[in-house]
Amino acid sequence: TVHLSFSLARPDIARDFEVSTPLTSDPVEIEQEGDEEDAEELLACATCFTTIIYRDDILQEKISSCKEVVYPYELTVCDRDSWCYLVTDQQNHRFDLIRARSDTRHLHSSIRLVASPRSDFTWFPGYAWRSAHCDECSASIGWGFCAPFQCGVMPTDSESKLWNMAPEFLGLVLTRLRPCSKAKAQARHQQYRESPMQEMPYNFVVPPVEL
Repeated sequence: TVHLSFSLARPDIARDFEVSTPLTSDPVEIEQEGDEEDAEELLACATCFTTIIYRDDILQEKISSCKEVVYPYELTVCDRDSWCYLVTDQQNHRFDLIRARSDTRHLHSSIRLVASPRSDFTWFPGYAWRSAHCDECSASIGWGFCAPFQCGVMPTDSESKLWNMAPEFLGLVLTRLRPCSKAKAQARHQQYRESPMQEMPYNFVVPPVEL
C-alpha cells in the first residue's frame, strides 16, 4: 500500500490536511504494483481530486515576500523539501501557500485563471495576481502570480495590460489540495463525478493583503 503524507513544520496545518470528507465509506487502497506512473505523487483538488500539479512541479526555492504579512517556513511535501508561505490577507484570513511551476502539464486542463492581473495587495513584490480555480469543480485553490512585460517596471492596476496574463508561478493553498498517487486521484475523481451529491467547493474571493 502506498503511504502518502505531508511532513509539515506547523501541526495545525497537518490537522487541516487530515480533515477530508471521503466520497465513500471505504478507503481507496492503491497497491504499489504495475505502471510507475500510477505511483507518482501529485497534489489533487481536495474537493474533486482533479490532478492539479505533480511532485516535480513544486518549486523548492525561497523567494522574496512581504515580511509584514508573510511568514516563510520549510516543509516537505511529496518528498520534496520546499518553502511554504503563511500569508495573511486584509481580512486577517490566513493561507499556507506552496509555489508551483506555471508551465505544469496540467495547468491548461485543470486550473482556470480568472480576471486581469492586479498588483494591489500582493504578497510577492514585483508580481501581480490572478485567482486560480479548479476547472472541474470551480473550487478556489490559490493564485497565479504574473510578472510585468518590462522587467523592473511595475504597472498600476489601471495598466493591467502591461502585465503578462500567463503567471510566472502558482501560489496554491495547501488545505485545498490532497497528496496522492495518480491511480488514487483518478479513482477518487471518478467517484466524485458519479456521486449524486457532489461536495460544495471551497470558494474565497479575497485578494492578498494590502500593504
